[in-house]
Amino acid sequence: MFRRILVLILPMGVALAQSDTLPEVIEMQRPGFTPEGVEWDAERERFLVGSLIEGTIFAVDDDGTLTPWIEDDELLSSVGIEVDAERDRLLVANSEVAIFSDETIQGNISLGIYDLETGERLHLVPLSDLYPDGRHFANDVAVDADGSAYVTDSFSPVIYKVEVDGSASIFVEDERLGNPFFGLNGIAYHPDGYLITNVAGAGDLYKIPVDDPAGMTLVEMDAGVIGDGMIFHPDGSLIVVSGSINGVYRIISEDDWATASLDQTAHLSDAATTAAVREETVYALYAHLDRMGGSQEVYEIVRVNFEE
Repeated sequence: MFRRILVLILPMGVALAQSDTLPEVIEMQRPGFTPEGVEWDAERERFLVGSLIEGTIFAVDDDGTLTPWIEDDELLSSVGIEVDAERDRLLVANSEVAIFSDETIQGNISLGIYDLETGERLHLVPLSDLYPDGRHFANDVAVDADGSAYVTDSFSPVIYKVEVDGSASIFVEDERLGNPFFGLNGIAYHPDGYLITNVAGAGDLYKIPVDDPAGMTLVEMDAGVIGDGMIFHPDGSLIVVSGSINGVYRIISEDDWATASLDQTAHLSDAATTAAVREETVYALYAHLDRMGGSQEVYEIVRVNFEE
């Protein structure tokens, strides 16, 4: 029987070796734009970031130069973003950040789907009406081997599914995916045909087969993980960013994610929201959410050095 408790681990030991040719920190100067999602576009060798304030998707050079790339008036707050390299698309979770300051807002959410080469909008898929009884904040998105996208909703206990043609439905509805403090957050697709998602307020991870969502199971761990964004590393480990400890977890499983354990932790100098993998090196994004709408002028993409 596994005990599920919150663990706060500060790293000790020697950092694992990583490529010396990649930047340690990329500083982006744009006052107040508050990027929450980050992805690495390997084909074009660039980072992409969204903006909770502007909605715009920016391309980022290693010297920190920001180039507005997708400017869509219907992107209100770009939250999680996902590169679908197989189909050369970018998927964008689109929400209303005002929901956090105004309890009367239900939250209008959608999934934006764009051509990675041109930035052209392919679809903007509305999601709010699929679950009309709840409030909504589309937080993160993952894509499976067939191109179907899965979007988490932090204020309702549902995950939405969007097909390649733009048709949408509720993929799974389950009260275990809700939480009075904060519900669903990050989501990632495993090539063996299932999703891993986290309920941030509870510290729980769930495994959901894409062909049998009713078969959702709790990933048993000996430590709960209060996480934000997550991504599978090419080595099979799950990278989970945790703003609550200013760190990043590397989580591993030896039984196809029936159970999992904390393998390594990296300590960061600030709270990050999510991560991207560039040439097998993990980078995290400092969104400075505590200064959203305020005086923050510089935002950072930082290399993550895991320690034993």
